[in-house]
Amino acid sequence: MTDSTNEKAIKLSAAKKKAFLEKRLQRRAKSETTTLIPRRAQHSPAPLTYAQEGVWYAEQLQPGNPTYNMPFAWRLYGPLDVAALERSLSAVIQRHESLRTHIELIDGQPMQVITNAVNLSMQITNLQHLSTVEQKNTALTLLDAEVHRPFDLRQAPLLRSILLQLAPTDHFFSSISTTSSAMAGL
Repeated sequence: MTDSTNEKAIKLSAAKKKAFLEKRLQRRAKSETTTLIPRRAQHSPAPLTYAQEGVWYAEQLQPGNPTYNMPFAWRLYGPLDVAALERSLSAVIQRHESLRTHIELIDGQPMQVITNAVNLSMQITNLQHLSTVEQKNTALTLLDAEVHRPFDLRQAPLLRSILLQLAPTDHFFSSISTTSSAMAGL
């Protein structure tokens, strides 16, 4: 409300103020109900988002192209409970539907489908037996190969993880996802 509207509302009788406020609330409620997006049925196929369409069409034009692969990497120092890391990743995947989503053709249309349960198997490579220079070269080779390995958009999860063990308390962890699943924030 502007100042002049406030001044006019103050001068109204109690009954007119009440009618004025009810009218405003009805207008507000009406506008809020028309802008809501209806919730879709649990786990029913849904049309692709604009970003997912882009990834899917790119895959149709150039199968196996890793352009939309998004790598994230962290160096982890200190003791690491590898089993706990794997359980944590699985818990994150179970919590977020976007990480369990894959693309299926349904009636000729690409649709996103949420898988109920997905297992993420983390690739673990022990490089402790190598010299520091060999570790660096091997790590770069392994990570480059993973980053350039395409995803099968028909199989969830559209995410994979790699753990390179450099020393008992020194690890390199990488998570690679497609653009569509990366939007979930992992």
